[in-house]
Amino acid sequence: MNAQILQAVEQLLNEKGIEKDVVIDAIKSSVVMAIKRKFADIENLHIEFDEKDGEIKVYASKKVVKGSAKNINEMGLQVAREHDPDIKIGDFINIELSPESVGRIAAQTARQIIVQKIKEAEKDNLFNDFMSKLGCLIQGKVQKVQTDESILVDIGQVEAVIMKKDQIPGERFRTGQLIKAVIADVKRNIRGSMVFLSRANTDFLKRLFENEIPEIIDGVIEIISVSREPGSRSKIAVVSLNEKVDAVGACVGVKGVRIQQIVNELRGEKIDVIRYNEDIKRYITNALAPSEVVSIEIRDETGGINTEVVVPDHHLSLAIGKEGQNVRLAARLVGARIDIVSESQKRKKVEKLLD
Repeated sequence: MNAQILQAVEQLLNEKGIEKDVVIDAIKSSVVMAIKRKFADIENLHIEFDEKDGEIKVYASKKVVKGSAKNINEMGLQVAREHDPDIKIGDFINIELSPESVGRIAAQTARQIIVQKIKEAEKDNLFNDFMSKLGCLIQGKVQKVQTDESILVDIGQVEAVIMKKDQIPGERFRTGQLIKAVIADVKRNIRGSMVFLSRANTDFLKRLFENEIPEIIDGVIEIISVSREPGSRSKIAVVSLNEKVDAVGACVGVKGVRIQQIVNELRGEKIDVIRYNEDIKRYITNALAPSEVVSIEIRDETGGINTEVVVPDHHLSLAIGKEGQNVRLAARLVGARIDIVSESQKRKKVEKLLD
């Protein structure tokens, strides 16, 4: 490897962020392998590398024998003493291989390694770049709808896919359609990186709110928690850090225009915007809307917060929701177990205890 190649190594690898020592070690070991392929029976090699001019010298360690050498790994005593007058039979002597032959192999190998390392660095940089964007909103173009109903998405630099489980139930896509999603995971593959996108997780809902509600971007309104059953219903708890700004009103917008943009993107998914409160009872009351709440009993236990919520008889089904959805989403939102009972059910329980 000559000085020009060394300069190319330093220039290219500085741009790609690879340490020179890593590349030089790779070149040295690759040169050894290349020489061993050329000289099939050669055994002991070592390399010296001059970082000033980029010259590589390769030495073969040969055993000194009586008479003539029988193979490439031996050297006769008389020939060996031309290099070292004090050498003895049984000693090992390092003999430099032909500089012309080594130079050609080294130069070719160096170019291959430089290209390889640059490709590896680019793959690593892309992987790390997308890993740093986990949970971020991204827009791409549908490239292909596969037989397993996963979607290949063109996002420019790497392959991206939305698996069936990460799609909103019931939505359909066509080739060339623009699509929004969040980066849910990144994995390495043979070609570099595979980016997994999601439209079904809570991060997607959060990013849509951040995208549509300027007060969230500005830090005036903060998203505290999200619970979601994609394609059906979601609850999102928000709080205003400015007493002059109504968090719920700002998220809904005048005549619901802001929330409607998000609902449209979510294919009609219903969204309950909940006002967060540090008081757990008020928070639960807000989370169970539109049902009214009569009373809440808090039981702090080892497994977490357990609550019993009493609602009016005529609001029991409303509080629970279809197939338990309303109370399930509310429980996830506040991070507590919520048991719903009607006033009459609670009254019977109390009467039974008093008997």
